[in-house]
Amino acid sequence: MTESGLRSELFISSTERSDGAVYTCRADNEFGRDERTSKLLVVEVPGQPQDVKVSETWTRSASVTWSPPYSGNSPVAKYVIQFWKDSGAAHRLQEVAVPGSQTSALVGDLHPGSTYQLNILAENSVGVGQASTPVKLHTGEEEPSAPPTDFHVEARGPSTARVSWKPPPPDEWNGDLLGYYIGYKPTSSGQPYSFRTSEFKPNTSHEFFLTGLQRGTEYSVVVKAYNAAGSGVASHELHVKTLDGDVPPPPKVFVSGTSHSSITVTWHQQFPTGVRGFVLHYRAEDGLQDWKEVNVDARTSSYTVPRLESGVLYQLYVSTTNEYGMGDPSEIITVRTHKNGSEGPSFTVRGSREPPPFQPSSAKKRQHGRGTMSVVGIRFVMPD
Repeated sequence: MTESGLRSELFISSTERSDGAVYTCRADNEFGRDERTSKLLVVEVPGQPQDVKVSETWTRSASVTWSPPYSGNSPVAKYVIQFWKDSGAAHRLQEVAVPGSQTSALVGDLHPGSTYQLNILAENSVGVGQASTPVKLHTGEEEPSAPPTDFHVEARGPSTARVSWKPPPPDEWNGDLLGYYIGYKPTSSGQPYSFRTSEFKPNTSHEFFLTGLQRGTEYSVVVKAYNAAGSGVASHELHVKTLDGDVPPPPKVFVSGTSHSSITVTWHQQFPTGVRGFVLHYRAEDGLQDWKEVNVDARTSSYTVPRLESGVLYQLYVSTTNEYGMGDPSEIITVRTHKNGSEGPSFTVRGSREPPPFQPSSAKKRQHGRGTMSVVGIRFVMPD
């Protein structure tokens, strides 16, 4: 009750969207009836943008469309497009704002060959609404934009040179690396490069043996990465001169024993005169670690590699050295150490053929960075 009469009031303590309606207040007395209507609008933040779609992608941009959300009874002033890399080192959130009248946009500043997640938020006079459900987009690939790193070349004989390198920085791959081109030519020839191909292996450095070179000749060598879009930037040019003398031929290598934590390798060297030593190279077959080297005395023809993991496949090969350098590598042997708890001396070998009691069960040729290698399945036969 007030001085001017009776006053009624409706108070809604916690407003919801459903409270928005037309409200009627009606008064009755002995002289009649009167009423007044009022429209209540509940103003709130917008809803989620709907039907977000990536309509087209390129190497560094993408086209995005969506349907307008519930406005919250206040016009949508703008949309905010958020996007970030789905994987890799850079997870930085990026944003693009577009006017509220638009339902499509071109998103730029993307990286080639990358996967992104993207969502959209609407904003009105009350605030910013909930983000849409994220969608994924994948940009097209471009050629790698940087050369391989840690590039080295060394002579390994009168007709062989060893080339080693590491991949370009990951942000410069612009897609998934497929492999490398190794270019080489006699420095003074004026000829174009001849190229050989090496397959990409993740999480490791790479090496390749150029064979069939001319004795005592200087060569220019480059290396470059390639992906599905093409080849990238070549490394700086390095020069290497093949040796004037003959290095030893590769030894014949076979496995003579394994245990849970070791592998014993034996080899036979043809024409042993002048041999100064041997170098045993080994690593796990998954290629996650670089090759390890062990120098072995020239009077020794076997070596046991210790401290290996059980039940793991290892790759091994042997090179021979003399006064002119290191010879071509032997075949790569792949052998598995025993698993813990296993019994018996059986083990898996792929590579060179072991004299009896080993018997080859199958053989095939395999191409790898050092040429063609024979792959032989081995059965271990216990003597009677």
